[in-house]
Amino acid sequence: MPDTCPQPAPDLPAADGSTVPAFPRPLLVAWVVAVAVAVVLGVGVGPEAPEHPTPVSLPNAYRLLVGVELFLLLFVAPLAWLGERGRAGGMGPLLVLLATALPAVVATAWAADVRVASVVASQGYLVLAAIFAAAYGCFDARGQWRAAYGAVLGGLGAGAPLVGFVAGDLFRLPLTWVYALSPFWVADRLCGPWAFALHWAIPTAALLAASGLLALLARRLAS
Repeated sequence: MPDTCPQPAPDLPAADGSTVPAFPRPLLVAWVVAVAVAVVLGVGVGPEAPEHPTPVSLPNAYRLLVGVELFLLLFVAPLAWLGERGRAGGMGPLLVLLATALPAVVATAWAADVRVASVVASQGYLVLAAIFAAAYGCFDARGQWRAAYGAVLGGLGAGAPLVGFVAGDLFRLPLTWVYALSPFWVADRLCGPWAFALHWAIPTAALLAASGLLALLARRLAS
């Protein structure tokens, strides 16, 4: 991925005398703070037996953490990290972010009694989201498509579940597959007991295919 990214102006000297982009420290700080807040809300102050379903509760502590990580990977990293100079650096920084959250992943999964298979599936989906974010960063290194990216991703993330809920609750239309257009819904489903189903497996495969397409376009634009 880094080899296909159009690189911005260098910031730091490398060991061989060349220069490489600096790691985005504000992004790392935002990630650590957000992960810490999610752990505190879910495990520290979240009720053990909430009267109504809520993400801020001990049983849903791991779901809350995964949702926060996914939001930072898909929205904050691509939209805030990119600028006029470009900040495309491949998957390296995103993998560092995921690695720093591993202690929180273990703590929240243990506190919420999440199965190992669900943890592996949801963390694998986060890696897939990181691949997509890195591919988009390579394709749009200078942020020319940030507004469209945010609008489409926000519409799918929040709008798809809303449409599915309204269609089913008000009009009794079986449009449960619409939920799967939201990456947040797919990630949430992977955090709990699950079985293979096309209504979330297909959009997962589509996310991977989109990552490859963006990386291919980035390579052609760079050549």
